[in-house]
Amino acid sequence: MIPGVMEMELAIANYYGWRSHLIVPNVYYGLDFDYELDVLVVRRSGYCIEVEIKQNIHDLRADFKKSKWRNKILGMPGDKIKEFYYCLPSDLIKSCIDMIPERAGLMEFTSHKTYGHGLKIIKNAAINKHARPVTDRERKELGRLAAIRIWDLRKTVISQRNEILDMRKYGLQGEFEYKPTI
Repeated sequence: MIPGVMEMELAIANYYGWRSHLIVPNVYYGLDFDYELDVLVVRRSGYCIEVEIKQNIHDLRADFKKSKWRNKILGMPGDKIKEFYYCLPSDLIKSCIDMIPERAGLMEFTSHKTYGHGLKIIKNAAINKHARPVTDRERKELGRLAAIRIWDLRKTVISQRNEILDMRKYGLQGEFEYKPTI
């Protein structure tokens, strides 16, 4: 089974400690990036880690064709990201490890029905010595973006709960299986 993006995001948030650090999924504004970041981790120190989630080898190969990755692949990072990682499901690690750029780190996502999701670092990312801590203004904007994500999620959960309750109300039986939409 291919893991959902949300399961992988949650494993990343758990790995870094979402109670200790500001961790925001799908950042496409807030720090003036010209592309979307899958997961941005802002450590207490203010330095940022970017994690790019890939679910299959085709998705990974397609990334290298996009102009937004040239700086990361060629090793010319900007001043916002201190470490850059790819996160891949465990069954892709062997076939993709040689494709990971030298400066990028690699995380392995594992999924188990009984034990839940896990994450471990396979390869450490190179440190961008030009990176700077986020400013108070940037941290505030990212916090606002994180709060937006929470309220959007609550809206989705309520809507899905109401759909299930309606199905039960009208006598529709059976198991309700969660199917990720992302």
